[in-house]
Amino acid sequence: SITFLYMAALMLASFPPKIIPGEPTPFKEILHNSLHIPAYAGLTFLIWKSWKWLSLFMIASLSFTYGLFNEIVQEFVPGRTASLKDATLNALGIGFTLLIIHKNGGKR
Repeated sequence: SITFLYMAALMLASFPPKIIPGEPTPFKEILHNSLHIPAYAGLTFLIWKSWKWLSLFMIASLSFTYGLFNEIVQEFVPGRTASLKDATLNALGIGFTLLIIHKNGGKR
């Protein structure tokens, strides 16, 4: 399903040490880190659309657990580290999506 492909793409995006080329700057770091929010908002939306039997709590749990797993994997990738800040940004994307879903009545 597209949800599993998206999950694979998120994992593969964790492997290159640099997504934004050039020397690091505060702006590039903010840009790179802010990508976690839409990435995990997208994952949450796809899980919600794909697995209709899951409650919003289960969707949140699955999305967040996948994000934590992805962060742990990064600890073993040269040039990458696990980050609580990234996990928090993932949670913001998840929460934002669930809030929109809830406000719209949860209709799939």
